[in-house]
Amino acid sequence: MRFLVCVKSEYNAISYHRLKKPFEYLQKEGHHCDFIDNFTNDVVIDGYDYFVYNRSIGYGDADFGLIEKVKAEGIKVIIDVDDLWELPENHPIVWRDDVDYDEWKNNFLMNIAFADYVWTSTEYLKAIIEDHFTNKPVIVAKNAIDLNDPQWGDRKLKSKNRNKTVIGYAGSTTHYGDLDQMKIPFRRLNNNKVFRRNMVLQLSGVDFVTPYAKKVWHHQLGIFTDDGKNKNVFISGGVRVNQYARFFDQMDIVIAPLLDNEFNRCKSELKVLEAGAKWLPFIGSDMVTFSRTGANIDLCSNGDEWVESILELSLDKSLRESLGKELGEYVRDMYKIDKENQARLSIL
Repeated sequence: MRFLVCVKSEYNAISYHRLKKPFEYLQKEGHHCDFIDNFTNDVVIDGYDYFVYNRSIGYGDADFGLIEKVKAEGIKVIIDVDDLWELPENHPIVWRDDVDYDEWKNNFLMNIAFADYVWTSTEYLKAIIEDHFTNKPVIVAKNAIDLNDPQWGDRKLKSKNRNKTVIGYAGSTTHYGDLDQMKIPFRRLNNNKVFRRNMVLQLSGVDFVTPYAKKVWHHQLGIFTDDGKNKNVFISGGVRVNQYARFFDQMDIVIAPLLDNEFNRCKSELKVLEAGAKWLPFIGSDMVTFSRTGANIDLCSNGDEWVESILELSLDKSLRESLGKELGEYVRDMYKIDKENQARLSIL
């Protein structure tokens, strides 16, 4: 098979996990895969069987002329969709001044409508796509970490806070509202003398310093620091996605709070995989996004459970190491890119 793959940006986690890495594996297996980083009508398309791109193209700048050109040549179009198009009101795309949400959503849906095949990341999202686009072939190819990528190798020794337990959060600015639920738990933790003496909070992400990113980081920092009262917080700013894993080298525990809404229920368990790839224990919100893994992870449904789980793991190094080892082995056994690629190809 010959694939032309549009990877819009090397800074984009969607492109990295959903297209770049899977197609690098397909190349090794003998499939012809060429990558382009633009979406314009002058792209040479001769000789390809499939044109593949990600839903992130639909942010208002998609050139549908290229897709029409591709389809006119008899080349099949595959779109990879890893998020729902209906966004919660606290999502930055909804409130940003530089994005028209209605236009963004219409482009998103038009991209799916143009496609011959849809790849997606969860069964939950697959059911919604199939309900909205009847008779559209849809297949689930789960996310998986490329453990051959040097950045996902074993953790390096912590260069900071070596004698303290680091509770880490890593995510993009799209999680603007998800951390709000942690304001009271972090306030309680920050008022705990044992916690303040022995623990550090780390806030990390992959976004660049844009006006709206500054707003999000300021908001999230206020939650982590209890509006500046807790000084045991450090920020690791935006990096390219191919350097993103270095954030986890400083962590001892990974946390991932999510609001229980339809948008987040459609999301994949990627945060669990990232923790497991680095042999770290995981604490997340008690919702299908994380429980679907079947892994032995801590899931919290209220503030009391968040405080209890964070304190327990923070104070028990042997428990952290045991759960991290168990999760690392589970992720390596259950989530493999070559296996998910078999699912991708099975629909074609």
